[in-house]
Amino acid sequence: MTDLLGFLRVILIIFLILFLLRIAFRMLLPYVLRYFSRKIEKRMGTVFGNVNTQTSQSSRGQKTTNNTRSNASNPKSKKVVGEYIDYEEVD
Repeated sequence: MTDLLGFLRVILIIFLILFLLRIAFRMLLPYVLRYFSRKIEKRMGTVFGNVNTQTSQSSRGQKTTNNTRSNASNPKSKKVVGEYIDYEEVD
């Protein structure tokens, strides 16, 4: 009989601890998410802020840009792979 009461007491304590943790997480979760979102926002701001200042500044009057279209229009990059064959359905 005492073993059964001890077992029930342990189960009750476990459920009580889980219930209290659940309430604590619900109350603390918004603050934790706000902290991490602000931290990530600052990190992203510094990363993208440095990129914008580097591309906008020019060294000795030279303009520096990253343009992928200029590489795509390069005539050396055109390669002839093969000819196009148009297929028709046959009934």
